[in-house]
Amino acid sequence: MEPLQTINILTLKAVTGDDNHDGLCDKNYFIPSYQRGYRWGAQQVEQLVKDLTEYFNGDNNGDFYCLQPIVVKKITDYNKKISLGLSKPDEPWYEVIDGQQRLTTILIILTLENLMDDDADFSFSIHYETRPDLGNLFGKLILEKSDKEDKKLCVKVSGQSGRLDIDSYHILKASQRVLDFFQNEEIPGAHKKYFKGTFYENFTRRIDVSGKSVQVIWYELCDEDSSSAVELFKRLNDKSIKLNNAELIRALFLSESAKYELTEDLPKGLSKNLKEIIIARERESKQQHLIAQWDMIETRLHDSQFWNFIHKDGDKADYNCRIEYLFDLIAHKDDDDRDSLTTLLKFQELSANGTDGLWELWQKVELYYAILQAWSLDRDKYHKIGFIVSQEATHALIDLLKQATSLSKPDFNNKVDERISKLLDINAERLGKLQYGKNDNNAIERILLFFNVEFTRLSVNEPFFPFEKYKSEDWSLEHIHAQNSELIDASDKEKWIEFIRENIKALRKMQLRFKDTDLDPESLIETLKSNYDRAKDKNDKRFSFSIVQKLYSEIATYFDKFAQNDGLSPDLHSISNLALLSGKINTAIGNSVFEVKRQAIVELDAKGEYIPLCTRKAFLKYYNKDEEGFETAQLFYWGKRDQDNYYNSIIKTIEPYFIKDMKESEVKDTEEVCHTQEN
Repeated sequence: MEPLQTINILTLKAVTGDDNHDGLCDKNYFIPSYQRGYRWGAQQVEQLVKDLTEYFNGDNNGDFYCLQPIVVKKITDYNKKISLGLSKPDEPWYEVIDGQQRLTTILIILTLENLMDDDADFSFSIHYETRPDLGNLFGKLILEKSDKEDKKLCVKVSGQSGRLDIDSYHILKASQRVLDFFQNEEIPGAHKKYFKGTFYENFTRRIDVSGKSVQVIWYELCDEDSSSAVELFKRLNDKSIKLNNAELIRALFLSESAKYELTEDLPKGLSKNLKEIIIARERESKQQHLIAQWDMIETRLHDSQFWNFIHKDGDKADYNCRIEYLFDLIAHKDDDDRDSLTTLLKFQELSANGTDGLWELWQKVELYYAILQAWSLDRDKYHKIGFIVSQEATHALIDLLKQATSLSKPDFNNKVDERISKLLDINAERLGKLQYGKNDNNAIERILLFFNVEFTRLSVNEPFFPFEKYKSEDWSLEHIHAQNSELIDASDKEKWIEFIRENIKALRKMQLRFKDTDLDPESLIETLKSNYDRAKDKNDKRFSFSIVQKLYSEIATYFDKFAQNDGLSPDLHSISNLALLSGKINTAIGNSVFEVKRQAIVELDAKGEYIPLCTRKAFLKYYNKDEEGFETAQLFYWGKRDQDNYYNSIIKTIEPYFIKDMKESEVKDTEEVCHTQEN
């Protein structure tokens, strides 16, 4: 995205102005031909007046109602004004680049007020290039009593004969909708007198007068390039991309109207001209620094590892400029806040109220960036805070950044650990009772994610946990070993076919090792092949799920030969038999025995697919590394000893984060559970 020019002006304007603050009124606006005509329908007009009425009548909902930006460029060439057919060429004219729908609707409201109240006289003029006479329509609007209901008024065009053009038609319909909203009293108490009284008073309140008001974000393009207005309009409207907070805030910092306090007090006795030169140089120096830092920060935020560390949604996050996320953090914008103007308005407030204004605010941007950068390079903080962000998003990062600037390092580290403990909300007793499919899935998935993250943190020879890979996938819980056919969809024949095919594939690899031995799976392979052909035959109506269940039992019986008196896990759905796997991988292998999954995991891992570290170690049986004969132990069966070692590793890894507020009886029970698991 091209950076905005440093000379552009960003400010707030009320509908009306005074000697010190100009407003939208008493100006002339030119709507160029590259824009479409007025097209707001009844729903959009109704929503605006409804929102305004609810705001005016509400309590504690802000000092002013802020409308979306109106982007303009001043027409300074006198001859151009003449060539465009603009009246009063000696007066200022503004080319409207974006926001003409809002601007026209504001003029509709003011026109209706003027018609209903002789004392109302606020207005402005609009010249539409495609329809030069359209601007005169507002002066021709009149109110007449309805033929059907004498008490109600309707909006008409004085002297109208024949059909209206499409733009005039929409303006007339929008005018009637505004009037009907109040005539029908669609919000209790918001009637015609309210429209002429409270509504009009608030709608036109000047920016310097206390009370509720309406203000517009005024973004004035000051670039001398005559093509810049058209180019900006195209960019704003390409695929509905609108001017974003980052661009507007950039203009706030880099505008010529931006005010930066001097680093040192000026000597007394300096002339006004010299003071202005020094102030201008100070502003230019700080803005040049800001431009360089902005570009550096934006580039760093596009590093996938860094971005996915600090943002819950990672690369899926919808930011045209990622630096806007830092602004959201400073503005304390909640994750569920859908108001696109929240951050901009907060920055305007902070820049006005801060001790050093804009410069102080920018230094906070750099401070937040520096803290996040430092965390991303620190192995402990990267993993711990990265996990917290993955679960709690922006809210958590706002809290942590605040704590990092106010607490000592030991206290801050304790806060981080406490936050993880609250997130996990687990102790040994509860961990042993968690069950897949019994409302515990979210807790299990969170614990297994932290197990992977924390295990990686503690494994100092491992690279940092790849949040960028984790956040690029949808994840699910995978049964390390499925002991029966209950995980196969009994209603989906394609899943049956997939199950048989994957088992044939795995058993053929087993056959390479055990051919002509007691463990040769040749006969089982032949059985599966014949049933595979039957399952694919659409004419074989007798092939049913009961056959699949029988095949599953035969496969399980074959692999039971590798148990070596190890025994099966007494609980299929406990966390000791669950691991994290991406949704696209967890297809056919999710319905089969351990060896089928192990072979698939090895194959996918070799192809470069991301397999979480602890999941990979489970399927390669690395949790048995301290067992005697580990190097020569069988790999084909997931037994109780495998599960116990895996479970004990989970306990050992996450135990420092177990909840500490347990009763004495709970502590005793926890110790007994841990002792049982160790034995």
